[in-house]
Amino acid sequence: MNTENARITRKEVAELLGVTERTVNRWSARGLIRTYRPAGPWGLAYYDREEVLSAVGRATVDVPLPEPETDISG
Repeated sequence: MNTENARITRKEVAELLGVTERTVNRWSARGLIRTYRPAGPWGLAYYDREEVLSAVGRATVDVPLPEPETDISG
């Protein structure tokens, strides 16, 4: 049984979340998602699928809609 979470590439993260690979790079640079490089610092970057999904869920913010205005002109 493999207990390690699935690792996906930068391109797969971008496709999964509907963003560009550059956005994935920015999130990684800001520390929002962790990058794994098993082949060393110049190897391909991989991301843990579950970590990415949970980080994106934490990064979103719900903005409440303004209350509807009451029309008092009438």
